[in-house]
Amino acid sequence: VVSLSICPTEETFLTSSIDNTLRLWDVRIPTAQGLLNAQTATGPNSRPVANFDPEGVVFAVGIQSSLIKLYDIRHFDKGPFTTFRPLETTDNNDKQTANANDSNEQWTHLKFSPDGKMISIATNGTSLHLIEAFQGLPIHKFTDFINDRREPLQCCFSPDSSYILCGSGDNRILIYKAESGEKVIEKQTEHNGAIQCIQFNPAFLMFATAHTNMLFWLPIIDSQPTDDLSS
Repeated sequence: VVSLSICPTEETFLTSSIDNTLRLWDVRIPTAQGLLNAQTATGPNSRPVANFDPEGVVFAVGIQSSLIKLYDIRHFDKGPFTTFRPLETTDNNDKQTANANDSNEQWTHLKFSPDGKMISIATNGTSLHLIEAFQGLPIHKFTDFINDRREPLQCCFSPDSSYILCGSGDNRILIYKAESGEKVIEKQTEHNGAIQCIQFNPAFLMFATAHTNMLFWLPIIDSQPTDDLSS
């Protein structure tokens, strides 16, 4: 199992595995309630990634690090209701350039924003992608990461969907404005390696990061404006 996503409204969760399968589970039952095969006939194998939307009605599946399929959980056995390739452009020259730059990156994490309008795609390379949730239109591509060991990185959103938080392979935290793409915070941490897990608390102004140790983060609030954080 390489990813797990909990439904925000029901007692169900999704898992994806390196055998290119996804399973839908009910927490009250020990066996999977649904099985999807994410392997395609063409293209290199890579682990699938999946995530529920904030309403718990739709889940997205990233396949072969190039394709996203959206399923209605009530009718997932009927197949996806839409499919798109989010990182390709309509311009042939741009498409060739984008594919050449991203061909060695594998998607390692997929996340809906809390408002359901965006999807973030983290990789095992040096880029993070932010796209429109239901058509796959590119919004931003962030490339401030160092990831020499090609660790599977992760990202998350603030509860108001205004900011996207990312971990880097050199133990940094990077925070961007989702609307403009502006980087607002870049902070070194006490982790001794890549930040492979980062999650924002949905109810309180704090988030957590993890490598082999875990840190909890709070903003420094005083009378002067600041963008600083403390752990």
